[in-house]
Amino acid sequence: ICLVPGHADLGMKGKFIVKERSSGSVGSTTTTETTGSSTNILTFTDKADISFTFEEESPVKLHFTANGEINPEIRVKTGSAVTIHIKNNGKMPHAFGIVSDPANVNSVVFNAAVGSSTQFILPNQEGSVTFKPDKPGEYYYICLVPGHADLGMKGKFIVE
Repeated sequence: ICLVPGHADLGMKGKFIVKERSSGSVGSTTTTETTGSSTNILTFTDKADISFTFEEESPVKLHFTANGEINPEIRVKTGSAVTIHIKNNGKMPHAFGIVSDPANVNSVVFNAAVGSSTQFILPNQEGSVTFKPDKPGEYYYICLVPGHADLGMKGKFIVE
């Protein structure tokens, strides 16, 4: 549903179905099978240059597409240069960030954000950010618009 008061009552609601697909990518892509579902992983060994688009489908389905994959797991090396390019192909405002807690739009790490929870990327707008992750761990990339991560706009960002 749309989380803006009254919007769901006006028809901004629908079923959310998550499907994974695989196709070519820059860097290496692996697909792993776990309990009947697959996970697409994009691994970068030196520097990473990743293009994300915000995507919306009808009925309401929100997701990121990166290098042909829907919400892939991204793996990078500590200290490597990572550049994220963002394009909003949707009709709603969005924003992008690497966070430590996918439920907290204000937990951005590495100064890795394009837009914010109050400064959105409007439809057909683009942006980019370059950063060097300095601490290994499991992080997440999410849409920083409150509620969008809960609607599917998130993925794992692993720093090795």
